[in-house]
Amino acid sequence: MCQIRRNDAAYRLGHILAGADTDPGARPDTLLALPKADTEVVDSDEAIASDGQDIIRYSRDRILARIREKYSGHSLQNLIAEILRAEGMTCKVYPEGPDGGIDIIAGSGVLGISAPTIIVQVKSQTTPVGSEVLDQLGGVIGQHRADHGLLVAMGGLTAPARAKVDAQQLMVAVWDGEEVLDRLLEHYEVLSDELKKVIPLRRAWLIDESETD
Repeated sequence: MCQIRRNDAAYRLGHILAGADTDPGARPDTLLALPKADTEVVDSDEAIASDGQDIIRYSRDRILARIREKYSGHSLQNLIAEILRAEGMTCKVYPEGPDGGIDIIAGSGVLGISAPTIIVQVKSQTTPVGSEVLDQLGGVIGQHRADHGLLVAMGGLTAPARAKVDAQQLMVAVWDGEEVLDRLLEHYEVLSDELKKVIPLRRAWLIDESETD
């Protein structure tokens, strides 16, 4: 009937079927490719001329793959801290090792201890995070009397974890890979030169065919 092959599609589909709420994107070592309309049969979702959405998805997948490659494990905390600083927070990043459930403490003011104060946990894994991580984060928020918690889960959440977040949405926020990418793009111009060397981007403008006659 069909072959699922472009842009690591088989891996990504399996990830979603396993219970993930979001597309994890292609793995870092995957060669991504846009369809060649003159030599390949493409469906309406892949047609470049339709509305440009495949080009946008292609670009986002490439950037997400670079983030996963360059900011795997503990180093992802540094990227998240940069984004939070760009949003006006003062951050303390905990060193690698036992952290007591805290990867970053973010707060307002010069000292970073004015409200709102946020306890951040960062999970770079591409698999969904379970509700036990949320339970741990909730305990740490209470222990340190923080105002809120932020869970960065690049692989998204399991269904039970998502239900738990929905039940305590005023206490805990979740950034998946797509949200991290959105915030990276929003603040890219003010991020550090070092980060821009690791993730070099340039702005491209496309005609929005949906808005033209």
